[in-house]
Amino acid sequence: MTIAPITDDLSDVRAELRDVARQLVARHAGDDAALWRAAAGAGWFGLEVAAADGGAGVTSRESCVVLEELGRALAPGAVTTAIAVGVPALAVLSAPAQRAEVLPPVLAGSLRPAVALCDRNGGFDARLLGVVAVAVGDRVELTGAVPFVPDVTSADVVVVPATDAGALGWYRVAADASGVTVTATDTVDRSRAVGELRLDGTVAERLSGVTDAAAAYRWLLQRGALAAAADSLGVARVAASIAVEYAQQRRQFGRAIGSFQAIKHRCVDMFVGIEAAAVALDVAAEQLPSVDNGWSEWTSIAKIQCGDTASSVTTEAVQVLGGVGFTWDHVMHRYVKRALMNDAMYGTAASHRTRLAASLAG
Repeated sequence: MTIAPITDDLSDVRAELRDVARQLVARHAGDDAALWRAAAGAGWFGLEVAAADGGAGVTSRESCVVLEELGRALAPGAVTTAIAVGVPALAVLSAPAQRAEVLPPVLAGSLRPAVALCDRNGGFDARLLGVVAVAVGDRVELTGAVPFVPDVTSADVVVVPATDAGALGWYRVAADASGVTVTATDTVDRSRAVGELRLDGTVAERLSGVTDAAAAYRWLLQRGALAAAADSLGVARVAASIAVEYAQQRRQFGRAIGSFQAIKHRCVDMFVGIEAAAVALDVAAEQLPSVDNGWSEWTSIAKIQCGDTASSVTTEAVQVLGGVGFTWDHVMHRYVKRALMNDAMYGTAASHRTRLAASLAG
């Protein structure tokens, strides 16, 4: 595994993007509809879409800046899902005529996309997908279920991988089409919505923009994992900041508790972990392969590093906060739950460690 030099031609753009994103998300994070409109107006859905298709044509590094700020603010997940996998799926998997039809309303914010990547066992193995495609006359019908689909409850269109005689293909389904049933799923993280998608003879359109559907599945899974890592990094940053601010204000034995060595060490460990996670995420975003170019070990490294950091930082932050950190009224429990949810999305840390070990072993 090698690390290519990271170019930094857009560092100023990313800094400005971060400032704008932080302000915009802080203003609208509590309102899903308002945040969605603001994201569309800011051009976030088209960040990585080619300029010829109406996008900005930038890279995953710029997208990760926005995704981190969404995690930092515990923003509803629909915008994250669209930026990370929804819009890229429609932009890359669709043929030119299909892109011309679907991308304008998606980029304008009038059409919400979701992607059903999960397999029938709740994991992310393309060999265990639970949807089957069957040709019926001149149309294709999909039947099956996908148990864990982020933001499918609010989606207008869903991109679905399905097997046809054992061969994998990609399809587009209208969320209100006949035979579509979406059931909301309760999860530990109430800041985001997840649902089960069931299809029963649902008419679908095959997406014909790529020739290697399995490679496209791996690419979208990596994009999702990278988004979860960015979200986790945002969670870790704000949780550490809350803990440090509290340690500076809370007094015990006539002193701020932040002056005690035990608290100092906890806080330092938080920020050391965060900086390491930030480097891993940046390298992973730089190394993210194209749709037909395999798996990058850095995707797994970033998912592991950022996820573990978010988990440890939020846990340590609760300890620094003391009794108030365990109360329902304090916001910290929401960051703990967001970190837990991020670990489950697009492959757990354990599954990424297994994949990484297999890759490094050749």
